[in-house]
Amino acid sequence: MSRAIFITGFPGFIAGQLLRRFLADPHTTVRMLVIPAMHAQAVAARDALPAGRDRTELVPGDITREHLGLDEATRRRLADEVDTVYHLAAIYDLATPLAISRLVNATGTEHVLDFCQSLPRLQRLVYFSTAYVSGTRTGRVTEDDLEQATSWKNYYEQTKWEAEVAVRRRWHRIPTTIIRPGVVVGDSRTGEINKYDGPYYVLRALAALAQSGWIRLARYFWSGRKDVRLYMVPVDFICDATEHLATSAGAAGKAYHVLPNPAVTLGELARLMFAEFGVKPPPFSQPAWLGRLSFRIVPGLARAFQFPPELFGYMGHDVHYDTAHLDSALAGTGIRCPAAEQYIPVMVDFVRRHPEIPANFGASATSRREIVTTTA
Repeated sequence: MSRAIFITGFPGFIAGQLLRRFLADPHTTVRMLVIPAMHAQAVAARDALPAGRDRTELVPGDITREHLGLDEATRRRLADEVDTVYHLAAIYDLATPLAISRLVNATGTEHVLDFCQSLPRLQRLVYFSTAYVSGTRTGRVTEDDLEQATSWKNYYEQTKWEAEVAVRRRWHRIPTTIIRPGVVVGDSRTGEINKYDGPYYVLRALAALAQSGWIRLARYFWSGRKDVRLYMVPVDFICDATEHLATSAGAAGKAYHVLPNPAVTLGELARLMFAEFGVKPPPFSQPAWLGRLSFRIVPGLARAFQFPPELFGYMGHDVHYDTAHLDSALAGTGIRCPAAEQYIPVMVDFVRRHPEIPANFGASATSRREIVTTTA
């Protein structure tokens, strides 16, 4: 059966990984909405894939504009063709101001929903949210929970919550599957990733300290509660689960925590990471608030370590994300999230071999408009 897919967020990381899978099916064609500033990167990313030129189309547009910035002729043509929409475009930098975050994440999603309602052949919208729409809640959070969140650690979480609220308001008219990943990391088998973010800030710092011979010193500066659960998710598991859910009739009108269960704790993560550098785990852990305070009051400390202070908010805040919907949907499929013990060594090896890959640290307001993949 043929499929005509429309995807936002290309050439972002997850969108690129999904495109690879889409093109493996000779009966699938893909239209990618690409903002003008990312056109050259999108062309290069697409052309690097087998059949990339043959069954794809780069559609100039912008989710922050009404009608996605598409002219009427293009809208009519897409309405005649598209049957599946994947919406991944988002600003995920944790330090982005509210106005920019809201414009892209919330208003942009409303524009995508308007577009979806104009597609007479639409069978499914797959919307990429984040598990962290739960904000500062603690305890157990289910895949049905949303309205209970009342405060957030940053504007990324808040505006993704606003966007998911908008999606749920319309999913009685738009058949929608909501994907809620956690902290996205590279492929569990190859380590492949296109930008260092989240736990990679720690890995890059450890790799640099190991090279300079100061790695043992890092043991005494580890921050955060050791029992805090970290929901890191390899991109291959996200794509496997998403592709299954996107074509499952029972997945419409539901949200899914695409997460490991159980999650790795901060203490376990420290043990696994330090072991890869041949060092014993930290003997103790500094409070997360102390680490964040140090990075905020000492000039240049965050830039010297290339570590965003906003990440400390996730090192002292524990929450348990329930995966009942996901577990039920994936039962019998063989799709499962690899254990941290399997992919942490792969991550470390990849970072050591690829110091040239850029970090997301210090993105300007302009470049944040060009970050088009979703992660937590």
